[in-house]
Amino acid sequence: GDHRDLHSFPTRRSSDLDLDGITLDSLKRQYKKLVKKYHPDVNSGDKTCEEKFKRVAVAYKELSARLSGK
Repeated sequence: GDHRDLHSFPTRRSSDLDLDGITLDSLKRQYKKLVKKYHPDVNSGDKTCEEKFKRVAVAYKELSARLSGK
């Protein structure tokens, strides 16, 4: 699957990302995968994972809004 959207988000602005070919469904699938990977409960308080978890949440919110045209 295409995961360039959420993985590259922490270092790039959402308005700079090319979202061609990315659907809300594919974004949601990637989001769920990354949330499971970086969730604080799974990573015993690892601060790096906690920061990535927060970034993924922000990225998802902004990118899903862009994809839905809001």
